[in-house]
Amino acid sequence: MASYSSKRKDRLGNVLVGILICIGIFGATYLGGCAVAHTAQAATLTPCFGAPATYVTAFDTVRGQGKNGAVTYPEARVYLEWQSWATPNGETPGHHSEHMHFGACVPQGATVTTTFDLDLAYTFHNMVDYNIDHGGEQAVVSTGGQTLWNTTPAQEAQLEAAMDASGTGTTSAYFSVTTQPTTSGPKEVRGGLTVVQSGPSAVFEIWALDSRWYYTSAIPGQPQAANPPVPAKVAYIRMRTMADWDDAKGHHHDYHHSGFGGDSEYWMRSTFTTYWSSKSLLLQVTDGGGPGLAMVDPDFHNHYAAPTPTCPNVDALGNCLGRWFQDLGNNKFDWAIAPDGGAWQKTVTVPASSLGSGLHRFVFRSDDSAPTRGTWSNVVVLPFRVR
Repeated sequence: MASYSSKRKDRLGNVLVGILICIGIFGATYLGGCAVAHTAQAATLTPCFGAPATYVTAFDTVRGQGKNGAVTYPEARVYLEWQSWATPNGETPGHHSEHMHFGACVPQGATVTTTFDLDLAYTFHNMVDYNIDHGGEQAVVSTGGQTLWNTTPAQEAQLEAAMDASGTGTTSAYFSVTTQPTTSGPKEVRGGLTVVQSGPSAVFEIWALDSRWYYTSAIPGQPQAANPPVPAKVAYIRMRTMADWDDAKGHHHDYHHSGFGGDSEYWMRSTFTTYWSSKSLLLQVTDGGGPGLAMVDPDFHNHYAAPTPTCPNVDALGNCLGRWFQDLGNNKFDWAIAPDGGAWQKTVTVPASSLGSGLHRFVFRSDDSAPTRGTWSNVVVLPFRVR
């Protein structure tokens, strides 16, 4: 912990810095507490698939010119969201857990020919006993990581303010960044947010949410990079959670990997029809794991006293398991025992005909045990449409 103490921010000072930076950005649109610079719009723009209403509201004036109710980009993009939860010992993961979410419309599987902007959405729930350490993403190739973006002091102040207010409800922060890739070629993008303990109720001393997605850059004049160490399978969407904690047995530093397998690309690029009885999706855990759930349209930020038309499945603790769910049992997989790229895998079948038309969210939650501390959960969200 000592090495992280110097990175903890003076909150009032950072808020003041953030305000000054926001005021000083020229020709910008105000979003969620800080400024987002205007980006020139291409002649042909494609709406981001699966962007939730809150995201559209935050970025429509920048990406949709404030008129079409959509966020649009020069290449095909999909809204992906990664969540990490921490739950104290003796409790079950749910609406009382600590949550941090990281979401964005990303060019998953696309080829881009220039630097590009990412519009980021962070959401916090019960995170008042943490401080922001840093946010950012890297594009990983065989020679190491290439920084795509890092949070500025103003953005970190914005995240800190949202996190500090999350004890009485769910809060969000929105801002845009410009990527800076240094080579062309396929990229595995890794990153999100790291936080550190600041109060007694925090489950972990250090906690990081690490998203994983893929794209290919083909920027004229840039050298070609070798392939990522993991093949750039654009249909894979994964995440990793990292946590540090100390107890009587010493210091612990552990990881948990999970996500969607090779058929997730089809879900993002297709529209299911209500007369299809079902559709299958491959789930994977490659390190860690424990009890798991597959769900459609759950809500773990509110307490449900009874089922509702939009949430017919409510557990005994008042957690909304959504329109459909499946208990996955134990999905434990030990990478140390099978380091050859193996995985726990399970194919689930979703009854699309019972969901109703419109946009839906498939949610895969994989829990893992943190001895003496509690449970940490990976949650990966994939949008799909039924008509």
